Amino acid sequence: MAADSPQAWDFFLAHAGVDSAPADALYAALSPHARVFLDERNLIPGDRWSRVLPAVLRRSRVIVVLVSANTHDAWYADSEIRLAIDLVREFPDRYRVIALLLDDTAPIRRTDLPYGLEQTVLVSLAKSGGWPQVVQRLLDALRAEPARPDADELTARPSRPAPLVDSTTAFVGETRKGATRPLLITSWEEYVKHFGAPLPAERSFLATAVRGFFENGGERAYVARVLAAEATRAMFAIPTQDPAQQLVAAARSLGDIGNWIQLHLQPGSRTGLRLQVELFDESWAGQGVLEDFDNLSILPGKPNPLLEVINNRSEWITLEWRDPQRAPSPTMTGIVRFGGGTDGNASRVDYLGTQDLPAHQRTGLAALELLDDVGILCCPDAAHLRFTIEDRIHLVNAIVAQCERQMCFGILGGETEFIEDMPDTQWHTQPRAPVDSACVATYWPWIEVQDAAENKPVLVPAVGHVAGAFARHDREHGVQVSPELELHGVIRRDPTGPELLRQANASTIDEYARRGVNLIGRDPANAQRLVLASAITTSIDETWRAIGVRRLFNYVERSLRAVLAWAPTAPMAEATWAQAREEVESFLMRLWRAGMLAGNSPEEAFFVRCDPSTMTQDDILNGRLILAIGVNAKDRSLQFPQPPVLQIPLQRIAAPLQ
Repeated sequence: MAADSPQAWDFFLAHAGVDSAPADALYAALSPHARVFLDERNLIPGDRWSRVLPAVLRRSRVIVVLVSANTHDAWYADSEIRLAIDLVREFPDRYRVIALLLDDTAPIRRTDLPYGLEQTVLVSLAKSGGWPQVVQRLLDALRAEPARPDADELTARPSRPAPLVDSTTAFVGETRKGATRPLLITSWEEYVKHFGAPLPAERSFLATAVRGFFENGGERAYVARVLAAEATRAMFAIPTQDPAQQLVAAARSLGDIGNWIQLHLQPGSRTGLRLQVELFDESWAGQGVLEDFDNLSILPGKPNPLLEVINNRSEWITLEWRDPQRAPSPTMTGIVRFGGGTDGNASRVDYLGTQDLPAHQRTGLAALELLDDVGILCCPDAAHLRFTIEDRIHLVNAIVAQCERQMCFGILGGETEFIEDMPDTQWHTQPRAPVDSACVATYWPWIEVQDAAENKPVLVPAVGHVAGAFARHDREHGVQVSPELELHGVIRRDPTGPELLRQANASTIDEYARRGVNLIGRDPANAQRLVLASAITTSIDETWRAIGVRRLFNYVERSLRAVLAWAPTAPMAEATWAQAREEVESFLMRLWRAGMLAGNSPEEAFFVRCDPSTMTQDDILNGRLILAIGVNAKDRSLQFPQPPVLQIPLQRIAAPLQ
């Protein structure tokens, strides 16, 4: 790579791991004509792909996304696609993203395309006629001159700016089934599809929180399933006509959900074998037969090969021959039930995960930290009473630390036992924030909702409902405005009952806010309306008390980390400093034009410095690139005598706006 070039690659090829063959074919056809980056060809042993790939992507001119039926399940490719789309939106004169459809065997609707690609012009391998024609179309796109905005467009502010949304929420908790890697979902129905019927609140608050998220207006959520370290997979060894050969069927999901799987094996309707996957407790899935595969061939070389069909298409089971060296053999017919699956008891260690593991092996909070588009982090079970006081405090501290590292915003549900010197009877009227941090907020009291698993009321922390309300608010007003709005999906409680939701009047709101807690209360004008009555972080520093200010700065910091990902490998020279200033100024200019920053002019809204005045000679000699960046945040809830100043990893000097 030419280190002194801001865009050292013409093409970046993003693809699902199982699509490496067509990616390699495209690389071979395209690389004689252009500079092409493909991870399998360009990464070297020891490279940290989670850092290298995003940095390379930002130094590429055209990002080509290879789209197939496998793309939706490729979680890291999805992250690359989202980053590419964001780059195009922020710098339309510098980047282009192209979706390349690999085949037409399973037609893909535009609504099925990965995030952001549904509005782009597509290229189809089949319709183009082959790789030479695809290469020519890609080269034409590379040479096309992008439309550049004129000077008036760069300095004008639209009369009705689009709100800035940063409400993609990451949840971590226990589920009935599903993979442990983070999975992006966009509805409650998708949650049930991928993670199974909800667990009761006595076991985990996750399902109720995710449902509350979507009920309150949430649109995008990652879910990271937590499993105990001792969890096992249910399976069954199916006998065959060969006594020395068995067909081993295993549940895709670890845990006791697999124990409810049964297979119905019978002769195929026309030939071979018919295999039906069932749950014999229908109340868990709402249906008996989950999957039905017919006319499967046991013997190799025939249509519909058994292992290939099941392992590629079944969402519930996998198959393999006990002895791969022996010939396949026809199996017994009848009904077989799986067994041996166990959930175990997930501990706080299982919720935290292990950061030292490779990315694809991480679970829990450690897996969520790899995602670069998370604006809100929720761990509903951090307040679950099945954990000890020590475990809950440890989880809350871990959430705070991760939010500060990842630059996202955590939502906490307060609890009685955090306050060791306060009797339980006083907690409902005298809660206190458990931590001092600008990156989290505490909401109290717990709310009564309908249990997602059982038809009964249950008290839960409101973290998922609040995150959904944040998302709804972002779309209406933007992330920079602190949310004070209505909460949906809550059962109205008896005003005379012991769990009285207090009236959200000024004195009550202030009473809670002084202790760092946001009140969930009854609207004084309408007792049937529940509202988030304040919007403060748990920080004792008044500069960072407004949630809108902190969330805006989180978004800016994450974005600038991405924008400047190339800088640490660039030479320490004036050209590099100028490039860094230009990219940061361009990003902040777009925020100001969109109405996200205060100030009547760009000079009043922000400044960026990167020159010898921000770095010592020792910094320059040792390759420490230092930027001074001031950002004038605005929030309707709070006015600052001096605006806060952004701090990012590359920055060591910060100064307020003058």
